[in-house]
Amino acid sequence: MKVLVAPQELKGTLTGAEAGACIARGLFATLQGVEIETFPIADGGPGTVEMFVRATGADIVEVQAEDALGRFGPTTFAIHGQRAMIEMAAASGLCRLFPAELEPLRASTRGTGQLITAALERGCKELCIGLGGSATTDGGAGMLEALGARFMAADGSWLSPGGGPLAGLERVKLDRVLAKLQGVTVLALSDVRAPLLGPTGAAAVFAPQKGATPEEVKELETALARLHQVVLQQTGRDLAGEPGAGAAGGLGYGLLLAGATMKDGFATLAELCGLRERVRRADLVVTAEGRLDAQTAMGKATASLATLARQEGKPVVVLAGSIADGAPVDLFTFAEPIDPEGRQSRQLPSSTDATAALLAAARRIAPRFLDLVPPKQD
Repeated sequence: MKVLVAPQELKGTLTGAEAGACIARGLFATLQGVEIETFPIADGGPGTVEMFVRATGADIVEVQAEDALGRFGPTTFAIHGQRAMIEMAAASGLCRLFPAELEPLRASTRGTGQLITAALERGCKELCIGLGGSATTDGGAGMLEALGARFMAADGSWLSPGGGPLAGLERVKLDRVLAKLQGVTVLALSDVRAPLLGPTGAAAVFAPQKGATPEEVKELETALARLHQVVLQQTGRDLAGEPGAGAAGGLGYGLLLAGATMKDGFATLAELCGLRERVRRADLVVTAEGRLDAQTAMGKATASLATLARQEGKPVVVLAGSIADGAPVDLFTFAEPIDPEGRQSRQLPSSTDATAALLAAARRIAPRFLDLVPPKQD
């Protein structure tokens, strides 16, 4: 039996690679003669660079870049030929902050712009930028500033970093950004199709996940609306309603201003990494995510993998830290809670707990695979 183990990260507890190793250990301990390929998946969020490196052998580049609060530290991206794969979360993500440090009004994407600059300095002509896991709601202003843009108040001074100060925006200059990216293909990879503004936009839907209070959500909405208004007045470019403009706190909008093309994160990565061929070689696919809920079906990596596996006629099993009411379990051959008691709301509190629970879950479900995959004839 050939099994493709392709989990997504279990947010806050295990990376995709760590989850894959746990599942593989559980399967090896239970099934005889099983062949396992472990290939963690992503959709533009954390794990994107790892997926790309595993598939292509790309080089890892370590540079210094600011986190969302402006503190420099080491981070990485990948280069393969003239293509760079960048995770915005590696610089501007929640993963670089402690929960008590969240500051939604001043969190900035400057560090993401610094990663883009580093890739350009190394001769890259195609930039793939994963949008996901952000700590920011600044409309991509910080990223654009790091590339040479200027965001100015009425007195001509530059605005402070973050989404909040954009409420005082009077003038924006983007010519240096466009000149720097001339001749460069920029792809924004996201599973989010949200616009920049409104009840389904960057502030209303996602800012609370980054620590914003209801009052701060209103402030950020006003600030992003001002950014769009000034850009529209000065350039005539009306991009706020474009699908994906609201991704990563509006970084999608900033990248669109820079000439990027918005792409489905999972589909693009699957094509670059030859995922369909990996599925074809397998008899069965096992994936995992932290929480299976209604949002899973909205372009999440596990749901997209399930669709791909079904297209290839392969059974697909998902392990989830929790399974919510209304979760799209019918996308999978079967869905199994990692929690052995099956409680739907339980969150795995630490990586140690998650490792033990995931290992036990893999051992528990392995015997069921024998019914899903007919034995091969000699």
